[in-house]
Amino acid sequence: MRNRTLLILATTLAVMPLCACSDETTGRMLAAPHKYTLYNCQELALEAQGVADRQHELEGLMKKAEVDVGGRLASSMAYRPDYLLLRGQMDQIRRTAAEKGCNLSAGANSQQGEKTRQ
Repeated sequence: MRNRTLLILATTLAVMPLCACSDETTGRMLAAPHKYTLYNCQELALEAQGVADRQHELEGLMKKAEVDVGGRLASSMAYRPDYLLLRGQMDQIRRTAAEKGCNLSAGANSQQGEKTRQ
């Protein structure tokens, strides 16, 4: 299953330059819609923190790798698909949080919007 997912990601990223899609659009296309529908506010906040942490980690790895042409190519192949997927997931988390009235900036202890789920 992982190989199939990687093949789909690679194919999607290969055709993205042809359609002139932005990173934001690509991220939305890669992220599963409604993945976070059943999450409550606390779960959304925890997931958002995890996604943000991984995004920062990948940004650092991409910056470190992009010192020459070979590094940029390796970075694009190794890190960029995951980074774009995370951007799409963060977009989905924010949309779901807004629909439920959750405050992600309050952190994982936020209980606002919990009544909406129950």
